[in-house]
Amino acid sequence: MGEGWRLGTTVRACAAMTVAIAGARARARAVEGGKGRDARDAEASGGEGEATREEETASTTTVSRSGSVPEFDEVRAMYHDAMNTLSTLDGDQGYDVATRAFGRIANLAKERGDKNLECEAALIVAEIEINSLRRMYAVYERDAVHDGIDASQFERITQTTLKLAYDNGDKISEARAHLAVGDYYSMAVNDHVAALEHYGLAREFARDEGILPVETEACRRMRWTQSIRGDVDGAVALSREVLRLTREYVAMLNDEKESSKRDATVPLMLREHWYLGGYENQEVYALKEHGCTLRGETRLLSRPLVLEKYQDEAVRTFEEAIATLDSHWKRSESSFETDAEGAAIKLSLLAHLGDILDNDLERTPENHASAVEYRRTYNELKPGSFGSNVTCALCEEPLGGLSIDDARIQMTYAWDACESSHHFHSACLEAAFDETAHAGCPGCKAEIQSTATSN
Repeated sequence: MGEGWRLGTTVRACAAMTVAIAGARARARAVEGGKGRDARDAEASGGEGEATREEETASTTTVSRSGSVPEFDEVRAMYHDAMNTLSTLDGDQGYDVATRAFGRIANLAKERGDKNLECEAALIVAEIEINSLRRMYAVYERDAVHDGIDASQFERITQTTLKLAYDNGDKISEARAHLAVGDYYSMAVNDHVAALEHYGLAREFARDEGILPVETEACRRMRWTQSIRGDVDGAVALSREVLRLTREYVAMLNDEKESSKRDATVPLMLREHWYLGGYENQEVYALKEHGCTLRGETRLLSRPLVLEKYQDEAVRTFEEAIATLDSHWKRSESSFETDAEGAAIKLSLLAHLGDILDNDLERTPENHASAVEYRRTYNELKPGSFGSNVTCALCEEPLGGLSIDDARIQMTYAWDACESSHHFHSACLEAAFDETAHAGCPGCKAEIQSTATSN
């Protein structure tokens, strides 16, 4: 379901383990203080996966600009530079440059006997690689992503990082590694029970260490897995916990900002939104996630498992998300016109509200009128989305949706509907899903069919 995440395209279509932030303070202390112990343990470091990593990083140079092997302090400086670079990247730019940089750092740290830094760099590489899969799950249909997964490589990367973290005795790194292994079981082998076990361990370790971002991410993955399994009640309980933890984390950051006591040693990445979700205002993002969970969404473009008892709460949650987003824009002096990512979220929230009021609550004139009002607001922000000049992609009749006399409207089942934001007459979409058990947007499929026929 979203993970997530409008988790849009490329790397936003690439997300799953942005956990490279968790507990940056503790990890920074570990890097600073680990040199002595790591040097003593270097000869015994051995272990599965090391030869593989040596092969994978053999193509990267291990010399500094001066032509010599970098010293310990220089390697650490490279790490901080890479972290700062990572915090500035986005999906459109891609993360290849960061993956190469951290792969090289892991190799250099191993040569220097710095097991803590080796583990940290290897974790970030694994997290970036896994991101590409999780964000794809937020944009493409499951089978299309699953067919492209190299399960053996996925397993090797995740198990190697878990062993490094375990050998170091670092619970924070172990928590992050368990998230990675959980993603392996969830995405590569479809073993959701094993995935939940690893996510649960990550949550436990993060909670014990007081690392809110990792605890939140563990709960988010557990919720996502429960949604896929069809356990709506379990997913809703976890979603409420994600929202609570997110608000606690945001409050902590706001307190730090007010007191002007931000730790300059903490990598900038800790403050970036790519870890906790797909938008800079984490509460808005968590509210949207919670609303989608209450709707019973399972996986991309699949019919939700609607439980009537949660639909009123879903409406209130989406409305709160809109109010929170509007307040965020006012505080940050931004707007629908200047914040493209926030604008996409607002459109999605409005679409969800119209969808619920027309289809998942009691079909009263009052609910239909409210649905029409939300679509009018949507159409004001994005003209040409509804109305008599827009056709339903299934029946090719006028879509309407802006008058109480128009038929009920429904969007493709999904975190953000499809990339084309297809909407349909409710009766047309229900008939389309009754005819096929396959997930997907029937509007997109119709367009593809039409293109193929014309060619």
